[in-house]
Amino acid sequence: MLFSNDGSIVSKATASYPSYYPYPGWVEQKPDDWWAAIVTSVRQGLKRAEVKRGEVTVISVTGQMHGIVPVGSNGEALGPCLTLRDNRAVDEAEEIATAVGLSKIYRITGARLTPSAPIAKIRWLKKHEERLYDSTQVFLPCKDYIRHLLTGDIGTDPIDAAGTLMFDIRRRDWSEELLDSAGISVEELPVVQPSWKLAGHLRDEAARQLNLEVGIPVVIGAGDDIEFLGVGMVEPGTSLEHIGTTGAIMTCVKGITFDPSMSVEIYPHVDEGLWLLGGSVNAAGAALAWAARVLYAEEGKPIATLFGCKEDLLPDVDNPLIFLPYLSGERCPIWEPQARAGWLGLTLEHGRKEMLRAVVEGVVFSLKHVLEKIEEVAGPLGSILVMGDPEAELLWLTLRASIYDRPLQLVQSAEPTSLGAMILGGLCIGLFDNLEEAVGATVSMNGLIAPEKDVAESYVPLYDLYKKASVACSSMFN
Repeated sequence: MLFSNDGSIVSKATASYPSYYPYPGWVEQKPDDWWAAIVTSVRQGLKRAEVKRGEVTVISVTGQMHGIVPVGSNGEALGPCLTLRDNRAVDEAEEIATAVGLSKIYRITGARLTPSAPIAKIRWLKKHEERLYDSTQVFLPCKDYIRHLLTGDIGTDPIDAAGTLMFDIRRRDWSEELLDSAGISVEELPVVQPSWKLAGHLRDEAARQLNLEVGIPVVIGAGDDIEFLGVGMVEPGTSLEHIGTTGAIMTCVKGITFDPSMSVEIYPHVDEGLWLLGGSVNAAGAALAWAARVLYAEEGKPIATLFGCKEDLLPDVDNPLIFLPYLSGERCPIWEPQARAGWLGLTLEHGRKEMLRAVVEGVVFSLKHVLEKIEEVAGPLGSILVMGDPEAELLWLTLRASIYDRPLQLVQSAEPTSLGAMILGGLCIGLFDNLEEAVGATVSMNGLIAPEKDVAESYVPLYDLYKKASVACSSMFN
């Protein structure tokens, strides 16, 4: 993404890379694939914008969280990244939980320990890949490995650090107790710095490959939760819905607020006086794409085909079909890595259209379940910030507003995660004096989508049925 100083998109380019599944529960990506995609997309983006090399004033990197890359003494990745969806470290997570206690881990990190947590995956590497572990100089989150290739620095930010389950969010430093429980040394982890701080400058070889000038400032950046900044969450009470590959609901709060049930998590904000309270589901957009591919043999089957007019928003309450979207296990609020997906209530009257609709509803139900858990801790939420096109996606947005029974505030930016990263870069080089100024200069709204009362009321019994099914089925595959 190439932005102007006011947050407008100048140019955009994408390049894909695969995931690898060597064994059940293992999900890996190759850092070399990331770098190849970055080189391709940066060069394409610059060419499309007709921007000169010297006009780029700062580089900011964001990326997927909860992955870990083992990096050797020469700065190279020694093995694949174990991604968020990699759940191989079940035994290791149990060992750490036994040593410290789940409640204490939550109080230190603000997060729920699962096998996908980097602390468990590093312990797994130490036990099962001894040679690789012994050769590793430092374990880096995904975006920090890419920034290392750009600058040579070894660092991370509090948001990505919190996602490792090794970070004490009160002290804003690595937790010695948690590291000891996993047999990890603090020297094997990067230094934690504020997201908007200067990390270094673009090195010769990276500049040559990217077709950029040597010496461009590179900011520390943040994990992809930085989307919250790209939608303007800089005041307590503002809330966000995210539907990407995964999904999330989060709200901004002042001060650390723990959930006694440990269902929702607390993360650092860029502003040290604010925090992000929320929860993520493992398969939101991923479930929608899967259903389109499986049911219609295409990835891009638009949800709009289900909802041609307002009347289509009303559910079939007489012959209900429920889908549990646990295609990759589930995080909030059931926290069951072995949970599995499925339709409940299938009859001979149901076809692929009804099955697709149930997947769509199930994804929104899973996020509403997160919203309810947040409200148990933080109180009622108001409107929720979302991304979407009010013309092309009006009914899809209205469905979500109605199921949540909350107004949806549309954000103008189509790329809020990248915009959040851009804001960090602007803060780094002095383009903005503070967060409020940065958000005011770059973030704008695009209307409000209100819930439809009759649709909201019609979905109440289906949502209750979804929750009953979730409780009944979430642990069936243990």
